[in-house]
Amino acid sequence: LRPGQPEPVEPVKDRALQRQLEAPDSSDQTLDPDVLARSVDLPALWQATRQGVEQALATIHAERQREVEDAARRLGEELGEDLAFLRGALTQANSDEVRAALSADMEARERLLAAVRGEELEVAALALVVGV
Repeated sequence: LRPGQPEPVEPVKDRALQRQLEAPDSSDQTLDPDVLARSVDLPALWQATRQGVEQALATIHAERQREVEDAARRLGEELGEDLAFLRGALTQANSDEVRAALSADMEARERLLAAVRGEELEVAALALVVGV
């Protein structure tokens, strides 16, 4: 992040730097919020951080797209026979109770498949690494 710059977000492309940023570091220090506030334009930092998170999520989503599609395809194949059986059983069900149970089973499988297809990414934590 380069707050206040025309392009405040730039992904780390240097693999060595990326490994260094991701590695544990026993020399990490807590940065006092007051020191940070005096050192950086906080609104610009916040804007750059939001852009960085959005860009990171978009990149991760794009990188995982093939894997997600493959998982959804394989799950669809696995569930295909179940869904076909449940559809057939639903057409022959002779009571509302049985139809409701079969419908619930079908909906559960369809929700599972939709959840895999519509993978959502969530930011659980964010670290601010201050350096030059």
